[in-house]
Amino acid sequence: MSRWLQASRAAAGFSNKNGARPQPDPNGYTHMQTNVQPLKGQVKTPVIREGFQTLTPSDAAAIIENCSYDRQRKIDSMHAETLREMMQRGAWLEKSQIDFGRMPDGKIWLVNGHHRLTAQTRSGRSLLWAIAVHDCKSVDDLRTLYYRYDTNVRKRTSENILQGVDFAGQHGLSKQMARALFDAAPIIASGMTVGTRNPTLETALARRLTDERIAIAERFVAEASIYEKCIDAAPANLKRKLLLPTIAAVALVTIRHEAEIAAEFWSGLAENDGLRRGDSRATLIQDLLARNGKSGSAHQFLVAAAKAWNAYHSGRLLKIIKVNSGHTTKISGTPYEVTA
Repeated sequence: MSRWLQASRAAAGFSNKNGARPQPDPNGYTHMQTNVQPLKGQVKTPVIREGFQTLTPSDAAAIIENCSYDRQRKIDSMHAETLREMMQRGAWLEKSQIDFGRMPDGKIWLVNGHHRLTAQTRSGRSLLWAIAVHDCKSVDDLRTLYYRYDTNVRKRTSENILQGVDFAGQHGLSKQMARALFDAAPIIASGMTVGTRNPTLETALARRLTDERIAIAERFVAEASIYEKCIDAAPANLKRKLLLPTIAAVALVTIRHEAEIAAEFWSGLAENDGLRRGDSRATLIQDLLARNGKSGSAHQFLVAAAKAWNAYHSGRLLKIIKVNSGHTTKISGTPYEVTA
């Protein structure tokens, strides 16, 4: 048992390490044999029924102890910690669905909601869940049910969220720039990292909490407006690259901290009006157009933009951009640095 799960069980007041598996009752419901306190109006052990049901942290720990699917993925501690923080902040949206598979003998197994219930055990909050129970004829049916939930969950895209709050309209940005800003926000919040590389709780919240992410984006609206004007003249293929969240993140922090030089750099790059060979802006154009998902990761885009900016900021020529894995580059004139 992981340390995180052990701590979760302790926080929930759950101490039975050898609890019996769920047992069916004559009405087809499943009683979990645990030592948790009974909910008002229920028998001594919690009963799982389809529909809305409030679970305490102890109930959640009991479900994890007695009903966890045996092939459940290892708990992602950062993901669970992020969910716990959301629950404690009151930012968690209740009535989220958790799913169980019910075998012919009446036993039930948790197939969707393991991270959320694990987080609840540490949150100290009782939460309202939408519970669904799916009948399974065999172990193969149960396994299929689990993997459907494990792989088929779809999240709202950035476009869905931004359209829903009319972010672009409210702040006078194009939809393309609004999305670039929204997607750059967690990169900036993380200190210029992308993906899952060494995430902090702040980074995880910026990626998961829509309100948090929008709040970060709103702090850079003025810079995004300037950046949009700077790159307006760029041809379509180059503009697509300049609107990548990694490039936008570098642009936004340089505009914030070195506005005059940044305006020259980004507008000159977009216009490309006879830029001479060795001008770092021309070199970055070549690098961006040559780099793609196969030949360059998101971190490499960050480093390439930072190196070109640094050369221009110091008045140096730059004929080629080399990105060495693991090498850290400070973004001149700003408090940020990037690592390939």
